[in-house]
Amino acid sequence: MELNSDVQRYISESLMADLWQTRQIAHPSYPGSKWVLVGPQHRGRLVMMTDLFEASARLAVSGAPLSGHVAPDWHLEARFASAEMILAMARVAETASNAEPVAWSQHLLNRRLRAVGWNRVTGRIRALFGSTAEWESPGGNYRLKVSVHPERRARTAELWGPEALVSIGATTPVAVVVSLAEAISGKRFDNGKGVA
Repeated sequence: MELNSDVQRYISESLMADLWQTRQIAHPSYPGSKWVLVGPQHRGRLVMMTDLFEASARLAVSGAPLSGHVAPDWHLEARFASAEMILAMARVAETASNAEPVAWSQHLLNRRLRAVGWNRVTGRIRALFGSTAEWESPGGNYRLKVSVHPERRARTAELWGPEALVSIGATTPVAVVVSLAEAISGKRFDNGKGVA
């Protein structure tokens, strides 16, 4: 689903009801203007914008400032996603354990994804010793792929399907990725509320 200005406004209003604070409000008549929201604990930051080519949402969580700089501990970027997907991830973002990143906690990720109905499509041995592990949603419409490149030490994850394209940073917590999987599985839809 495209993250158009109506969807972005709905996400922003929902998060403000959850005590997120707005730092900037998008104006539909100004291309490139954006929503900037900060979580209640001032760790999470959600930036949503629409330019001439596409709309996107970037969720990042930062640690404590070091030498005057706040470096993001992890981030993900959605180019297509429903309001439920973005809200599910944002609501667990600030409390998720940074000690369980998706790229290094594949056993935990597999266990948590299986609990919400997702299945690993790569074999167990290949997942342990290969360069990728892949899961699919209960209906088979969505896939999550975690890639590991030991020679470059770069690790990535991506989730895609008919209504979602989400790039996931390697250090994004398992809990945040599982909240996205739950939203896709229909187990978690903004407490039953519809999208405006």
